[in-house]
Formats: sequence, structure tokens, C-alpha cells
Amino acid sequence: MNRIRELRRLHSMTVEKLAEALGISVPYLYDLEKERRRLNEDLIAKLCDLFGVSADYLLGRDAPAAPGAEPTWYEKPVPPLEADLEDIIRNHPNLRLFGSPLDEKTKADLLLGLRAVWQALQAVRERKAAAQGGEKDESQ
Repeated sequence: MNRIRELRRLHSMTVEKLAEALGISVPYLYDLEKERRRLNEDLIAKLCDLFGVSADYLLGRDAPAAPGAEPTWYEKPVPPLEADLEDIIRNHPNLRLFGSPLDEKTKADLLLGLRAVWQALQAVRERKAAAQGGEKDESQ
């Protein structure tokens, strides 16, 4: 299971536009999306660079977290440290915007966005916890 179609749609790309960017025909891309043909190394590298993902992600091979593994930055109940967010943005080799490496202003904007995401997720977790607490009180 590959994620070509999912990533193409996520990036609002037509089949024609992606095929052109990869230097392949539209029917060939359709076959790749439907897994009638196998991806070669060159296409895997181009797709990973274009979409800013790892080969494992592209190929659907990224494994779920192991039991007992440390939660990701957005799953933790405490705000992420500045250094953690910096590491995510500044040291991630495949992080790209429309296939191009990020400039410093974009990285700074992403840092702000990641902080906002954590705050929004925390608010959702708190609402869910409050709703579950209310359900427990009613059942007692």
C-alpha cells in the first residue's frame, strides 16, 4: 500500500501535474497509484522530496509506536519545550514546502503553528476529559 494518491490529493495536485513533475505519463502514474506497477528508487526519491516525507511513509511501511514508547510532542500533557520544536523544524532533513527547503521565516512560522496545534489539542483533550467526567458523575 503506497500513499501516492493520498499525498497528491493532500497537496492539491492533479494527476497530470504530478506526472509532469515526475517525468512520467499519466497512465503510468495511475498504475503506480493503483499499485499495478512498482515504484523504482528514482521515483521514490522524487516523491519523497516533492512531498517532504520518508520512503517508509510513502510506501505505507511506517510502524505504529511500540507499547510503552514515549508519546510524541503533541500527545504529551505538558507543552513542548522550545528546544524540541526547534529540533523538529530546524533539523528535519526532509521538511519541505512544495518541494523546496524551508527558509528561516517559514521555519519560524511553523514553530508558532506547532505551538498553536499543541494548545488546540490540549483544549480538545480537556473537553473530552470534562465530558467523560460528567458522564461518570451522572451514572453514579
